[in-house]
Amino acid sequence: MNKLTIFGCLVLLLIGCKERVVVDAPAILRHSPEEVTAILGQPDSTYSERTLSGEAFVQHFRMYDVDVQYIDNKASYITVKGPHMLKFEEKSLASFNIDADGAPSEKEENKHIRWTKLQPPVEAVSFVATHFDSLQTVKNFTVTIIGRK
Repeated sequence: MNKLTIFGCLVLLLIGCKERVVVDAPAILRHSPEEVTAILGQPDSTYSERTLSGEAFVQHFRMYDVDVQYIDNKASYITVKGPHMLKFEEKSLASFNIDADGAPSEKEENKHIRWTKLQPPVEAVSFVATHFDSLQTVKNFTVTIIGRK
């Protein structure tokens, strides 16, 4: 085996050891659409939706499979669909640059996990299972990140 092959394998191993940040939630929450665009780039689409808080503006970023919902012109909700081969566990919070202050506040095995003891600007995070493999292991899930007002 040549030295270049060994070096390449070591680099790939080191890259795989570090948690990859999919979306930096604290950097996005409570910011304007213009500020979020500066972080994530131009959205692929935008739309409005009716919420309990009234009309909300939403930006969709296909590259990240992320929707950012704005209430009063501030990013208030981030939804990540099918999060990038992450595991359905607390360690995956690091991929959103979020640290939990303790155990989940709610947990139903292979259905949902919710954390509410988090550092500002994050108020709550929910993982909700959406797809399962043949052994009923969570294959895919949706992450909802809620910002503090």
